[in-house]
Amino acid sequence: MLPFGLVVDVGMVTSLVVLFLSYAFLGLDAIGGEIEDPFGSDPNDLPLSQFTRMIEMNLRQRLGETDLPTTTSRSITY
Repeated sequence: MLPFGLVVDVGMVTSLVVLFLSYAFLGLDAIGGEIEDPFGSDPNDLPLSQFTRMIEMNLRQRLGETDLPTTTSRSITY
């Protein structure tokens, strides 16, 4: 229905305006789909297990323990 509502105001460039707006809405939908579950195992999800492992190692170092757990092969990137 958007093209029919815009045709009176924008005239011949209605198709370009509708194309641009559709692209924007579909892009927002794709972004929403990517960020709706940030705690999974996809490559762009938050590495919570690495965060908790680093917190555990830091706390154990502060307590003076020498038997620290090993780090994982993936590094935390920000």
